[in-house]
Amino acid sequence: MSEERKISDAEKEEVQQIRKAVYDLIVFVGQLELQKSLIEADIRVAKEQFGDLTKQEQSLIKLLGEKYGSGEIDLETGIIT
Repeated sequence: MSEERKISDAEKEEVQQIRKAVYDLIVFVGQLELQKSLIEADIRVAKEQFGDLTKQEQSLIKLLGEKYGSGEIDLETGIIT
C-alpha cells in the first residue's frame, strides 16, 4: 500500500485553474462549432436563393427576348437597343 501524499494548496489551485481553462476552451470551441454550423446552413440557403433568382432572371430575359427581340435593356429607361 502506498503512502498518502498531499499537494500544496497553491499547486491544487494551479491544477484547478488549468482544468477550468481547458473546460472553458472546450465550451468555447463548441459554441464556435455551433455558430459555424448555423452559418453554413445560412450559406446553403443563400446559394439556393441565388440559383433560383438566376434561373428566374434567365427565364425572364428569354421571355423578353422572344417578345421584343434580342438587345440590351436599359434598366433606367426600359428601352431595348
